[in-house]
Amino acid sequence: MMMLKHVACVCAFAVSCLEAAPSLQQQIDAMRGKPGAVLTLEPGSHRLPSGGLVFQGLEDVVIEGAGATLIATNPEAGALHVLGCRRVTFRGFTLDYDPLPFTQATVTAVDPASMSFEFRLHDGYPAMRERVVKDGQSVTLLPRIHLFEADAHRWKPGAPDYAASKIEKTGPRSGRATLTTDARGFSFIKEGDRIALTTLSGEAIRIGDGCADLVWEDVTVHAAPFVCFTLRSNENSGVYRRVKILPGPTPPGATQPRLISSNADGFNSAYARRGPTLEDCEFAFHGDDSVNLHGGLIPVVAWIDTTTCLAVLPFRNNRIDLLSRDGDAIRFMRAPDYRVETMRTIRSVERLDVDGSPYVARALAIWGPSGARPVAGSMSVFRIRLNAAVDPSLATEGLFVDLPALNAPGYVIRNNYFHDHRARGLRIMAGDGLIANNRFECIKQVAISIGPEYAFWREAGWVNNVTIEDNVIRDVAEGINTYGPSSYTLGTISLIGHPDRDSASMPFWAGNQNIIIRNNVIENTPIDGIHVPSSTGVMQTGNQLKNVSWLTEPERSEAGSDYGLKLAEPIALNP
Repeated sequence: MMMLKHVACVCAFAVSCLEAAPSLQQQIDAMRGKPGAVLTLEPGSHRLPSGGLVFQGLEDVVIEGAGATLIATNPEAGALHVLGCRRVTFRGFTLDYDPLPFTQATVTAVDPASMSFEFRLHDGYPAMRERVVKDGQSVTLLPRIHLFEADAHRWKPGAPDYAASKIEKTGPRSGRATLTTDARGFSFIKEGDRIALTTLSGEAIRIGDGCADLVWEDVTVHAAPFVCFTLRSNENSGVYRRVKILPGPTPPGATQPRLISSNADGFNSAYARRGPTLEDCEFAFHGDDSVNLHGGLIPVVAWIDTTTCLAVLPFRNNRIDLLSRDGDAIRFMRAPDYRVETMRTIRSVERLDVDGSPYVARALAIWGPSGARPVAGSMSVFRIRLNAAVDPSLATEGLFVDLPALNAPGYVIRNNYFHDHRARGLRIMAGDGLIANNRFECIKQVAISIGPEYAFWREAGWVNNVTIEDNVIRDVAEGINTYGPSSYTLGTISLIGHPDRDSASMPFWAGNQNIIIRNNVIENTPIDGIHVPSSTGVMQTGNQLKNVSWLTEPERSEAGSDYGLKLAEPIALNP
């Protein structure tokens, strides 16, 4: 049960854990319009309703966890939905899932000829998730597969990322996976290795609809069906102190520890006027990046005149109209290298209540490969008015825009520990930031990636004015895909501009500017310590590197070859 203090209607009565779930929502709702209210959780575990808890329109209140644990009960849905809240503090609780949103197993047999292996699920972990498609037939959801060592809690060094083309059940607790990989990648899989099998569904904690000045302190999250913290369309991303995203306790009846925490990113914030402050946090064992900050690459689909254009985004919750301000900068770019053709300031951005059908085909052509599958009902059409006209020669189809003020700028990421996960430590597409005194260890891809993902994910943008200092980076870039031909991050600290892959000889446009990289310690990585294409005004000084850029042939020549990049030396500026 929760006790609500400093609110006119106070409810305190004895109920069972199962009966308490509805009352939690009622007491949260009772805080609306009551600044100064404190909601204190009773000790113990609280099972949440299937749809989770909704915190909507709260201002100047505190959710005091007092050491309690919230248990989400739907492994495909979010747990906490924080919408339109301001100056709310969430403190001192743990969030977990039961059933878990993933399962795990041990490899029992390997067949290189068919690129398949057999596995047996660990006791105490969920069965493979299935879904009825039609005519009563069910299919096993195709999971991402994460390969761990047999007797150590870490991703298997060298192993690439794995996805299943087919999963077959061979028994109630056993199966066979056929993979989409090459023989070299498959060769890492051995009998006795452990795997985690994940799908991607709901975010554990979703923050949106204009939230501002939220504070999260001493909160631990043990599982997430997709991203752990997802933030979209907020005034700012908030403050996070001593937040942990780590695997939870061993389930009842299990003898194997949990292998992962969130199925995807730990923290992902987009479309915010200010980025997060992350201090003294620990994020580990994610299925994707630890932290991702970005905006959107927005295609222009029509021009009304040289001061007014129409642009589209594939999701209704990307509310650039609510966040933009008169005078915000707007960058106009064109594929394939996304050089900035011109910059203007906006006068207004308005979301139009119109059918997006005329733009679906173009949107699918732009976002289709990334999995952002726009349909007419989900698309937002924006009318963007400029304070000054563009040259008539630019007012044509094929332009893209991004809004740097909405890319989560002004962040502070300091004194954190990022370790043991599949992708990158920090994937930053936002400017005016500080990344200081963090520790990065045992990561399959790179520690810090700075710059836009304009191709594929269509995430903005070019980055200015970032300081990266006093960080310690050890044992990263452990997956062979990190230095494959299609890699564009060839340093543990990489300044990138991910363009369309037009040709290996296409030059990179230097869009990142004024980056300081100083006094970092980088050890034990096969790739460059610092790799800086696509950038100008980069200062590096005082960095200490040991046992880096040791990759040998033929992998060394293959690394980045699709983009015309190459491994160069421990510190490679504009290679």
